[in-house]
Order: sequence, then structure tokens, then C-alpha cells
Amino acid sequence: GASGAGKSTLLHILMGLIKPDEGCIAIDGEILHEESLQDWRASIGYVPQDVYLVDGTVEENIAFGVVKADIDIERVKRAARMAAMHDFIENLPDGYQASVGEKGGKFSGGQKQRIGLARAFYREVSVLLLDEATSALDMQTQSEILENLKASGYGLTVIMATHRSEAIAVADRVIGINDNSLHPQ
Repeated sequence: GASGAGKSTLLHILMGLIKPDEGCIAIDGEILHEESLQDWRASIGYVPQDVYLVDGTVEENIAFGVVKADIDIERVKRAARMAAMHDFIENLPDGYQASVGEKGGKFSGGQKQRIGLARAFYREVSVLLLDEATSALDMQTQSEILENLKASGYGLTVIMATHRSEAIAVADRVIGINDNSLHPQ
């Protein structure tokens, strides 16, 4: 859908951040209620267009919210590979212990997006919501990440809001949003 069509709003509704004006959200046939909202949110990953990074290491940003002593570095590396970021990180002077700088200032927009994707992959969620999460990537890197997702075998459901037709090439189903209504394509 075009800018302003409601793609991000739909993702916010799916996350339970906004209540729909009408109807309800049902997950596997079960209506999402306040009581089940916390469990639902724990099962989803969300990657926005503008990823926020904390002033810490690459490892800490990928395993965001995990106490440093509890970070599984092999899981971090696996997530970084999925996000096509591992080789870049390995070539940094301090590797996964490299500082990202304040608000990720040492990294480009595309690198921040890939760390955001790796963060979601690290959590091993069952549903991944991507809101223009590959907009700062070149087409080759985007394709690599999307192919990694498709080949991962995680049984992951990915819901992607995007303007890029290349990004939906791997999709099983495409739904356009126009005039605030959904249109299967």
C-alpha cells in the first residue's frame, strides 16, 4: 500500500498496541483478550524501519534485554548470519564486542536494520512483523535475508509492510492496502 494507507497501523493492531475500531484480532481461532496479550506479545518480534540501538556492544544489541552473563553467543552468531551481518561483525576489530556507539552512530541505516533483524531472530519468535525493515538495504542483501528467512525452517510466520515489490517476491500471500481496506492480490 501507499504511504498513509495504514500498513504500520495494521501491524500495531496485530501487536495489540492499538485496539481495532471494529471487530477483533483472532490468533489461530482464539480471540486476543487482555489476559492473553502478554503471551501473544512474547511470541512476536517487531522490526521497525528505524531500529533503536543502545550504546553497548553488537552482542548486547542483538541479545537486547538479556543479561550479559546469560547471552548465548552461538545464538547471537546464528541470528547475525540470518540477518546477513555475521561476516561484517567478524571483521570489526572487536567483533561481537565492538561498540555500536550512541544510538548506533557507528553503523549505517542498513547495518542498524540488520542488527534489528538479528535481534528478532535471536528471540526465536513464531511471528515476525517487519515494518519497512529492509528499506535501507540494497536489493542483494535484502534478497539474502529474505531467502534465509524462507529457508530457515523455523516455521516462522512473517508479516511484512513494504513498498518494495522485490521484498514480497518470496511471500506466499500478498495483501494490498488501499483506502484503509485490505485487497488480496
